[in-house]
Amino acid sequence: MKHCLLVIISLLFLLVACTDYVGPIDERIEERNAHELARDESMVLVSKMYVEPCKTDTLDTCEYGTFEDERDGQIYRTVTIGSLTWLAENLNYDAKDSYCYEADAKNCAKYGRLYTWAAAMDSAGVFDSSGKGCGYGELCAPTYPVRGVCPSGWHLPSYGEWHTLFAAVEADSHGAFLMGSGSVLKSETGWDQDYNEDSYGFAVLPAGAWMDIEKSGALFYSGMESVAYFWMATEETRDEAYSFYIDSDSPHREMASKEYGYSVRCVKDVADKKTERDSSDQTLKSSSSRGAEEVERSSSSVESSESSDPDESSSSIEYGTLVDARDGRTYRTVTIGSQVWMAENLSYDAKGSYCRDDPDDCEKYGRYYTWAMAMDSVGEFSDNGLGCGYDTICEPTYPVRGICPEGWHLPRGGEFGTLIETAGGESGADVKLKSKSGWKYYENGEDAYGFNALPASRFSGYAGEFYEVGDYAIFWSSSGGSERSSANIFGLGAEEAFAFTTDDSRYDGFSVRCVKD
Repeated sequence: MKHCLLVIISLLFLLVACTDYVGPIDERIEERNAHELARDESMVLVSKMYVEPCKTDTLDTCEYGTFEDERDGQIYRTVTIGSLTWLAENLNYDAKDSYCYEADAKNCAKYGRLYTWAAAMDSAGVFDSSGKGCGYGELCAPTYPVRGVCPSGWHLPSYGEWHTLFAAVEADSHGAFLMGSGSVLKSETGWDQDYNEDSYGFAVLPAGAWMDIEKSGALFYSGMESVAYFWMATEETRDEAYSFYIDSDSPHREMASKEYGYSVRCVKDVADKKTERDSSDQTLKSSSSRGAEEVERSSSSVESSESSDPDESSSSIEYGTLVDARDGRTYRTVTIGSQVWMAENLSYDAKGSYCRDDPDDCEKYGRYYTWAMAMDSVGEFSDNGLGCGYDTICEPTYPVRGICPEGWHLPRGGEFGTLIETAGGESGADVKLKSKSGWKYYENGEDAYGFNALPASRFSGYAGEFYEVGDYAIFWSSSGGSERSSANIFGLGAEEAFAFTTDDSRYDGFSVRCVKD
């Protein structure tokens, strides 16, 4: 009897102990899920329309304005670029945990102040509760838009709003957050090298940054006159948040320690931000609908229908079909956000295109095209990509139809960037766009959007062989590369399990996915 009693007491103690242990784990999981949902919301794009430059050496037609911060009476220049109105200079509000470069007030007057991410997000909730609790060592689920340290009626730009700016100035020719040159956004003076255009009146100044590193008993300042850093209202981990920087090279997006001091550019609030529709009528769901049950679909369905987004984000998905009038072939299509994509690889038998020896493989993976063929450099179907071939510098007319059926075109790098952001960003899009089977060394995908990216990999133009089938899905874009011999590609299946954009040889054969005009 005593033995049984001891066993019962031990079991009860174990049950209580497990309950105490599981509770915090459940809370941590809920915290992480809330953070992921909030981060996804911040990545929604407001607009993807290209905007013509408004400023040249002799003419300035940019849409400027002024704004007074009622907190301290400072007046800022503003500029409207596409669908967004931005401060045209860095914020200079004297908030706690903000600093002047090298503690010199003259630098604040010229470059604005440098803020930790917690200060930029207003983690203390001084102005409102949208970013409260968002600081170093914490994961948070902010309410977007996040006012942060910005004046009333303005907010700290999210990941998606920075991307909207890049798309508007047609600067993301290599994909999301990777521009060929930052000169169109950089101020004409103040930089230690390069000629800058400031084509949109955004006037990025090289304010540098400060780091939380002690050097000779003082904060370590770095980068004035050579680099500009800006915070986004989007975090990635407990210790890092997203930032954007411009230096003498191409602009980049990176994750940085939340303890660093970076500049802040505010963007003007838009009425009913969470439910507005962008220029392509992309539906934006409010956060209250995020828990709605996902509508299942058959992966083989080609009928036009709608379902809720697998991430419970803002995009609607619609399925359909396309008949290529040139050969009568029917392709499945899918609408992801504001874009309509072919849901399988192009298989038009163009002269010089490649197909694996097994006819079943050709039917499954589609054909392989060099960049010249993908661009239709001979002008067989249109003149948009005429002359865009090997070792050439060309000026295509966008959108480039290329080898695509009539009414469709070869995607630009920025259009692939939009696809990446709509599908959850670089780290999320990989698994959501990949097919559910066929991948060798990396995990199969969820095919959550019906994009069904298959690992067709490449045909080597030099070796005359097919390589890495089962390892990668690689698609041509209509954006030229950094050299005459390269062009931009979009890929899935890298070891890091990221969706990626980069340059590759124009001589190799890759898959083609067309997007609707």
